[in-house]
Amino acid sequence: MSCVSIVVPVYNCEKYLRACIDSILNQSYSEIEVLLVDDGATDNSGAICDEYLVDNRVKVFHQTNAGVSKTRNFGVLQATGEYVMFVDSDDTIDSKMVEILVNAMEEEKTDAAFCGLVHEYKDYDRNFPENRVRCCTDGVGAIKEVLKNYIATAGPVCKLFRKECLNDKMFPEDLSIGEDALAIIKVLLQVKSVVFDTQPLYHYNHREESLMSSAFSKRDMDLPEAYRRIEEMAVEGGFQTEAEFRRIWACFHVYDKMILSEKTGQKTEKEIVKWLKKNIGKIVKNPYVGKMRKLSACALFINKKLYQWIIKGLN
Repeated sequence: MSCVSIVVPVYNCEKYLRACIDSILNQSYSEIEVLLVDDGATDNSGAICDEYLVDNRVKVFHQTNAGVSKTRNFGVLQATGEYVMFVDSDDTIDSKMVEILVNAMEEEKTDAAFCGLVHEYKDYDRNFPENRVRCCTDGVGAIKEVLKNYIATAGPVCKLFRKECLNDKMFPEDLSIGEDALAIIKVLLQVKSVVFDTQPLYHYNHREESLMSSAFSKRDMDLPEAYRRIEEMAVEGGFQTEAEFRRIWACFHVYDKMILSEKTGQKTEKEIVKWLKKNIGKIVKNPYVGKMRKLSACALFINKKLYQWIIKGLN
């Protein structure tokens, strides 16, 4: 039985941490090592990690706060298993997640396996994707699915990789948002094959204070920058349309955050609006951009105030 290293970056998540760790230790697949990397937490998260040292499958590392990219990279460096999985410290996983993904990889002889997830909100849950898909593809095919976001997500969770496909510099350390998507695309450019079994095995906790649900801040500009870099890689990789779509999505996502947070009128807003107007032709022609988004993009091209009125009305 091959060992699976499960990397958990930990920072100020005491409310959710025990549920996360328990869900990992209760896996039906027994050959695991759990790498809890405390990234300088200022709450009780570090002490909670130490409580689990009674289980010989658990290793705990404490470090000065360095950010999630450096923390994940450090976890990869410490991993000794044949396979590596990432779990965020405020999420949980199904008791058979590791077993199902390992079996899928070994049956299909692939370099990675992806599963689906459950989006858990305060008042309801939603499976992604809604219907189960089981298929295999090459690395570029997997990249296209990640960027289209129909059956796969861009982050490192919901995925199992052969350790040999990863390195301890995979997560870019100069970005605070979108760095995970950039890391995954780079990895998938190196793999030969991926198996998808989109059963909802990962439980994604949408807590209100999370990074992607918070009000606009300057670091949100890292998201379109990450997808700009991905678009640069797409020319030779053969996934230009999909990369273009995600860059468009990222720019609209950040601009809408600005509007809803009432943080417009800044230099960053001018940069995004200029790019969106300049690329109106690509937005309208891209097959993955939805009709409503295309219509709102046309509104932006005509009048910025009209677009802002539409976005505020929809929310």
